[in-house]
Amino acid sequence: MPRLISALALAAVLVLPTSAQAGKPYVLGNVGVGTPTVAAGPAGVYHVVWNDERANVFHYCQVLKGKSGCAKSTVLAFNDSPDGGLTGAPDKAWIVRDIDAKVLYLVHPQYVSGDTYVWTSVDDGTSFTGPTKVWGGVNGGPGTDSQRPLYFPAGKSIAFPSVNPGLFAFEAPVDGSMAASESQATLNQQGLGIRGYRLGLATLEDRTLATADDLENLYWWDAGNGEDLSATPTWGGPTFIGSGYDSSMHGQAGDAYLAYTVRHPKGWRFEIRKWGGLAFGKAKVLANTNGYQGNVYVSENGSPAAIYRDNKDGLHYSYSADGGKTYATKLVTNSDEVYFDLNMAHDDDGAGLAVWTREGAIAAADLTSVADPSAPPVSKTVTKNGVTTGLNVPGTCVVGGKKYTVSTGGQGRGRLKKVRYRFGGQQQTDTKPSWGATFTVPKSVRSGAVIKVSSLATFTRKSTTFSVSISTTVTVCGA
Repeated sequence: MPRLISALALAAVLVLPTSAQAGKPYVLGNVGVGTPTVAAGPAGVYHVVWNDERANVFHYCQVLKGKSGCAKSTVLAFNDSPDGGLTGAPDKAWIVRDIDAKVLYLVHPQYVSGDTYVWTSVDDGTSFTGPTKVWGGVNGGPGTDSQRPLYFPAGKSIAFPSVNPGLFAFEAPVDGSMAASESQATLNQQGLGIRGYRLGLATLEDRTLATADDLENLYWWDAGNGEDLSATPTWGGPTFIGSGYDSSMHGQAGDAYLAYTVRHPKGWRFEIRKWGGLAFGKAKVLANTNGYQGNVYVSENGSPAAIYRDNKDGLHYSYSADGGKTYATKLVTNSDEVYFDLNMAHDDDGAGLAVWTREGAIAAADLTSVADPSAPPVSKTVTKNGVTTGLNVPGTCVVGGKKYTVSTGGQGRGRLKKVRYRFGGQQQTDTKPSWGATFTVPKSVRSGAVIKVSSLATFTRKSTTFSVSISTTVTVCGA
């Protein structure tokens, strides 16, 4: 559910950056020529990185859910050209996470030299060490079409999809022990058009999956788990999927999803397919329109989401809470932009961040959980000790079996420490921004039943601790 009151407004006098309005674009930073990417971290943290080819630097920016601007930012200088020329300028970079070790890796393959480098952060992006050269260049490098790399925690290695001009894949340890290696797999393109584009990688339980398109059709390749991803014989394929172009593929938690644009007799469609174990399944239509610049992401629990530009009214966000069976779609912003280099990441609860390139700047927009149209948000407020607190709940009615978010917001000079939420017989306590909890309405609850919803928010103000209790109800309606 969208939140009626900004979830961190309670601490706005104490905490930066400022609260974000859901869907309203804002600027993360200026750039001469650069491309942004984003990865989702735990508890509403998003890791954004973009390159500036003219200034020869990378910008790392950590964005918190519900906030605009960088909560943390780091600038990393990089130029691998001895004369400092543009040929050594940094190319598009990515953040990958070692979840268990709590390490961030900033990865950037270089187009001209063909080398690949990694920076390492062990303090959640406050600082980075490096760069470490992890792989030597071959065939002119990875190309400008590089997609999201994969991290394998067991071997502390990263696998890279590479396009220039063929389709390649290679894997390298982050310690630089293969820095001089030029071993890479050349994926078979027999049956494709002139060349393949947008090579994506995903790890499944029994294989590593690759997808690409040739501007007309979609294909997949695979390699068995434990096999050398840098060896050509490892990869089988290509296998034809169907018509499509501008494809984007991502996977986590054993699932993978492929989103793309397809031309049909009556126009265009933006579609998504789920990996079914032996092949990609039947296409689901997310939009009957020309939805280009699309991007797909899968959260750590396997929930898929996609963003795309609809030429009619702007940027859209489609999220599935049931493993790709159904998707709820909302208009994020009707800003009339092209959304160059559109990239996204989202959390397990469906909230996320979109980033893209504007002229001279890197833009972003908050992606919030998709609302049930039958339940617009309402807020009940209480004022105590100079702090106005709001409990945001679904309005009108809620549907059995569906998930809904309740949240806390408000304004005043107080620091929110924790909120205990009750939704009928369910209870959750939140101790971190952006102050909310998601509950599932039991399927067994009959239509017309009333569910009590309450919050108990604990604040500190100077040396004083006080609590604010708010109680309201929601009504159950038919499915």
